[in-house]
Amino acid sequence: MGKGAHSRRRRNRNRAEQTDRPAAGESAQSEVTNSWQPSRVLQRPFVATFIGAALYWASFPPLGLSLLGWLAPLPWVALIAAEKLPGKRPYLAIWVAASCGWLAILQGVRLPFWALYFGWFILSVYVAVYIPLFIAMTRWAYHRLGVPLLIAAPLTWAGLEYIRGHYPVSFAVALLGHTQVRIPHMIQVADIGGAVTLSFLMMSVAVALTGVICPNGRRRSWVPIAVASGVVALTLGYGQWRLQTAPQGEPIGKVALLQGTFNTVFESDSKRNWAIFEQYFTLARDASQQNADLDAIIWPESTFSGNNPEMHILSFPKVPADAPIDQATYEANLNARVQEFQSRVQSVARLVNSPSAPDDPHRNITMIAGTETWYLSETDQHVHNSALLIQPDGTITDRYFKMHRVLIGEYIPLADKIDGIRKISPVQGIKPGDEPKGFRVGSMTLMPNICFESTVPQLVRGQLATLDYDGEPVDAIVNMSHDGWFWGSSILDLHMACGVFRAVENRVPFLAAANPGLTFSCDGSGRIGQMLAREKRGVVVVEVRRDGRWSLYQVWGDAPWLFAAILCFFFVCMGRFGRGKAAE
Repeated sequence: MGKGAHSRRRRNRNRAEQTDRPAAGESAQSEVTNSWQPSRVLQRPFVATFIGAALYWASFPPLGLSLLGWLAPLPWVALIAAEKLPGKRPYLAIWVAASCGWLAILQGVRLPFWALYFGWFILSVYVAVYIPLFIAMTRWAYHRLGVPLLIAAPLTWAGLEYIRGHYPVSFAVALLGHTQVRIPHMIQVADIGGAVTLSFLMMSVAVALTGVICPNGRRRSWVPIAVASGVVALTLGYGQWRLQTAPQGEPIGKVALLQGTFNTVFESDSKRNWAIFEQYFTLARDASQQNADLDAIIWPESTFSGNNPEMHILSFPKVPADAPIDQATYEANLNARVQEFQSRVQSVARLVNSPSAPDDPHRNITMIAGTETWYLSETDQHVHNSALLIQPDGTITDRYFKMHRVLIGEYIPLADKIDGIRKISPVQGIKPGDEPKGFRVGSMTLMPNICFESTVPQLVRGQLATLDYDGEPVDAIVNMSHDGWFWGSSILDLHMACGVFRAVENRVPFLAAANPGLTFSCDGSGRIGQMLAREKRGVVVVEVRRDGRWSLYQVWGDAPWLFAAILCFFFVCMGRFGRGKAAE
């Protein structure tokens, strides 16, 4: 009996020694990621992914615990480090758990209309698929190709964020780096390679910290702590330098940003539509009376329309067959609508610029107003989501048509071809614009940007570059949004974070007028100056100052992360078809 026990102990000791030795031909890993042994909890795909997804959700509003953003990837990295993922379909379990997290983050999408529950679910499970892709690709690179995890994980994550932000719907919302939006020192690195730069650094820290939490059991190395501390220190140091060198120039103009209180409803209600216009007219009039030196007033997206948007008749369309009027009456009605809108524009401009008292100076306020612009002809009709440049005398001197449409909100795939989809669709499609505009207001050049266009970094960068090339360098980005779609949910915070990162990436101040929030201003360093509470009526008055700094992001854009995306596909090809030995 004793001899058998001794033999078993000797066999166990031999197996332990073999386990401690690296396998023949195995690539040596760095100290940071050598022979990790995650706990059993972190080796369970669903549990580990769910923990990470919960931390990721908590790092965004409504909780907004930014520091958890640095910890959220740890369970996912532990799954990568595990020698083998248990279960028959581990990646399906990972996808389901990740979907739970994204359903919580994006729950505000479902609020205004029952059909959007489908959009909420589809969008959430789509974004969630990037988590199992990240884990699978990085495991292939780490276990099969021998790429150090400290290199493979950050590059793969950054490459997938690049893909998510560019294809197929350009959804660069709630990126890992966005969790740090309220910490100015952290977000300055976005001017190097966009928000993905900060995501890359945060994933590097997560990999290093996982080496601390899941040591190899023989000795605890200080290398992971040194790597994590070094990345954080460099990020903060760069941020401090960029903040210290931010220009403190004189104001070049004063702008009022309006915010009302109306959420979106999908019912035709002419009284409600007019009430929206009247609320914003009152806000514009109040802003003018209290600030005689205003240069511009910004109305949010579509709030100037009332019951009658801007309309251009290229040729009269035929009267609809079911209309109880003849062609002549139909044409007269269309002409009346065109005249009514023009008269309203002139009346609002005159009243906004009128003195509030006999001894009060006359105003010289330009308005940038969000509305719809219709083009009608005998053979066609289309509508643009537009921003109008209205001079103090009521003349419309320029228009910007929204270039990037929102899936579900402004177009439904195949709705123009399939009657069944068109009948249940709560929205009608709009036609995109084809060029950016620089609105000249006094000494300022303001670039209008409508709704979720601010969530597309490559679009904003391209617009700024185009105007700069045309000799119209932009002094501030003006975002006009109707975020009543989300009923005051945390989607408003996700949208705000994108605007802050666009300011840092391009070193251009960012102004947002949003109904019913979040209306705010930030400088070229992403420091928020003023912000109104959601669903609160009010006005933000901003003194615009030029930033003037250049950024590396303006030079090369997302090129580094395109390279990372290419590496992702390389990892897939080599992992699936290369000669590396599969860990699974």
